[in-house]
Amino acid sequence: MNQQDMYLLEAWNQGYRISPTGQIIGLTGPIKGNINQGYRRFSVSIKENGVRISHRIKVSHLQAYQKFGHALFQNGILVRHLNGNPLDDSWDNIAIGTQSENQMDRLAEERQQHALHAASYLRKYSNEIIEQLFQDRKLGLTYKQLTVKYGIAKSQLSFIFNKASYKLSLK
Repeated sequence: MNQQDMYLLEAWNQGYRISPTGQIIGLTGPIKGNINQGYRRFSVSIKENGVRISHRIKVSHLQAYQKFGHALFQNGILVRHLNGNPLDDSWDNIAIGTQSENQMDRLAEERQQHALHAASYLRKYSNEIIEQLFQDRKLGLTYKQLTVKYGIAKSQLSFIFNKASYKLSLK
């Protein structure tokens, strides 16, 4: 259990709760919270070494704790928003699972865009170069001509032209 989990448990022990609709219930009733890094959060004052310190708690994590208990703290488990909206912390939208399951909660098109973005960091050539290669190929340049023009090996050109992720990144 990490430090954030300890703060979450302290918030629970102090009486903070999340309603089925995702409303934060504080010690004296509903509280607003805020949005930080794309997630709804609220602050909890926790006494540490005789000093009160404010800590931010994700609303989704407290909702998940209410729903799944300590299973939330298992290694490799994270909170999932089933509809892909990180601002919807309602009971029916919160689940726990693995990173892989979390990725599958996204729409297929969104997953594809995310994968293309991640793959772009592994590429040797920029999207601009790839786009120029495809344009030159459409104009009728041969692999040999492209090899001379760009200094890219024929095998690498073949890989670029036949790999679906290169074609999709140009859309």
